[in-house]
Amino acid sequence: MTINPRKQVKQKFSGNTYFGFSKNLKRSSVLESILEREYHSFRLFFLNKGEDFITQPEPIEHRLYGNPNRYTPDGALYVPKIVYKEEVKYFEVTLEPEFIEKKEYLTHLYASKNEVFRVITEEDIRVGYRVDNIAQLFPCLHHPAPIEEFQTLTEGLVKKGYAFLEIVEIAKNKKIDPLMVKRAIAHRLFTCDLTKKWKEIELFF
Repeated sequence: MTINPRKQVKQKFSGNTYFGFSKNLKRSSVLESILEREYHSFRLFFLNKGEDFITQPEPIEHRLYGNPNRYTPDGALYVPKIVYKEEVKYFEVTLEPEFIEKKEYLTHLYASKNEVFRVITEEDIRVGYRVDNIAQLFPCLHHPAPIEEFQTLTEGLVKKGYAFLEIVEIAKNKKIDPLMVKRAIAHRLFTCDLTKKWKEIELFF
């Protein structure tokens, strides 16, 4: 497998740089674009027990046309028995011949190390209202799961699914802070489809 040498691009000294921090993982990250910031939040928010995620993991060393090279993914997702190394790119970039060649090369390179290389685009992340909803819920993860409030809130409810706004009203009637509803969603005490508007979301427990 060969790949054409990539053009050297000067580092940009202007533009936005974002810093992310995971309180649960006790890990900070430097994010160079809005899409990378959304990717970082998306991965951390949906991280399951037994999984791990880091941004800009250790680079992979390889030789290109006899010369030593290194490539650093944007993220690494560790799930049981499999490791995903991921690059974040806007979809239109993934259609460029140079990037297609790069993706093919890296796919084979990581496969040789029993890892999976894949590209994440805005079409994977920006589905419906999910990005905005995660942005609202993410701060809730800095607080402990509201186990007691959730038990009080759902006690006596006969259905397993209720509209979000309906649950908010039930919380008010039970003298529970309505903010606890979103905190319960963030900690997955409720399950729901976060691609929808809040007024359309149904909560299950």
